Amino acid sequence: MRLSEEEFIKLVEWAPLVSVDFIVRGRDGRYLLGKRRNSPAKGYWFVPGGRIEKGQTRQNAITSLLRRELRLDYRRLAASGRLRFIQVADHLYEDDNFYHVPGLDTQYVVLAYDVEASPRLALLPRKEHSEYRWFSKDELLQSPNVHRFVKAFVESEPTGPDLGLYRALMAHYLHYEGQMWSRTQILLATQGAVFVAVLRQPLVPITPYLAGAGALLAIALWRLIERDRQNRDVNLHLMDRLVRASIGEPDGKRQVSVRSHTTGPFKGITILRVVFALILLLDLALTYTLFRYPRLLALFFGME
Repeated sequence: MRLSEEEFIKLVEWAPLVSVDFIVRGRDGRYLLGKRRNSPAKGYWFVPGGRIEKGQTRQNAITSLLRRELRLDYRRLAASGRLRFIQVADHLYEDDNFYHVPGLDTQYVVLAYDVEASPRLALLPRKEHSEYRWFSKDELLQSPNVHRFVKAFVESEPTGPDLGLYRALMAHYLHYEGQMWSRTQILLATQGAVFVAVLRQPLVPITPYLAGAGALLAIALWRLIERDRQNRDVNLHLMDRLVRASIGEPDGKRQVSVRSHTTGPFKGITILRVVFALILLLDLALTYTLFRYPRLLALFFGME
């Protein structure tokens, strides 16, 4: 919903505006600022952001502003733990407003978010900012051209969940995902070896026991795989909750999910369970046949 100049001036005169500011940090710890074209804070280096418009939910506004101002994807940032709500701030610009009306103050209630990303400066819009650049923390705090509200953001301690905790959970998740993959490879390799040995020498007395041992080994490996899956899913659930808490999304809502952004060979665990069931049935069938009808099996494979 777009307001006319007269309506906007009335709004600024009678009510505070609600906005979102993004404190963007690159991997090297520097901060991304843009030089403002418009009032308030015209000519100062300021963080990217924008107003929440009538009819927008908070998530819709953040999604739209991230895409428009930084060319970033909200869901991808949030699910990877690189978008965190840090604080609510009050910004009062005395005798400063967009339409330069004398004596009119502008007040913002600001939702501040910490963003870990490195957008390409050449792709950023120039409507609100004439140029962009990266500042080190010391440079930012010492520069007279960086607005005091930006310095207050940088000096304050984030109140959101610790990003280090998210990364630790992700490391555990990847560990268990890797364990599942390794054990599945062992399972398939050993079962392949058992089947080859059994079918080559079906009449050797020890062969039925070899097939039975293959079944027991398959069960043991599958129990380890299922244990790893449970541990992986616990870490996934904790990451999910941490991400939703960090962006202020209640547990009951599922607009952002870590699960939808994780990749790996075990997103389809059901398929693996079917494969394991078939392997186990084949092991048991071979064991039974070798004990009861070994010559029939040898005849079937042309070994007698």
